Amino acid sequence: MDFDRAARRQDLDRSAVEVWEIHKMGRAAVDSNELFFFDNWRVPASDLVGTENEGFKLIMHGMNAEQILIGAEALGLGLACIIQDLLKNIDVEVMA
Repeated sequence: MDFDRAARRQDLDRSAVEVWEIHKMGRAAVDSNELFFFDNWRVPASDLVGTENEGFKLIMHGMNAEQILIGAEALGLGLACIIQDLLKNIDVEVMA
């Protein structure tokens, strides 16, 4: 990992992007925003992912595996919850 590049902070040009605050009920200590519209956004050549106009395809290709992993995690957690519930309630008697 290029730590010099990762440490470099790029200020947000508010004239090139629309930013809206995400309203939430909790966790007000962390600012959450929605970046909605990019217009004439400049990306330095050193920050490109892949070749020009191909970065989105590369990122989306990597997300296929992410979706499978998240789905498997959700199934595993659901199964673990069902097993915990069954083990917890195995000795419970239902009064009629």
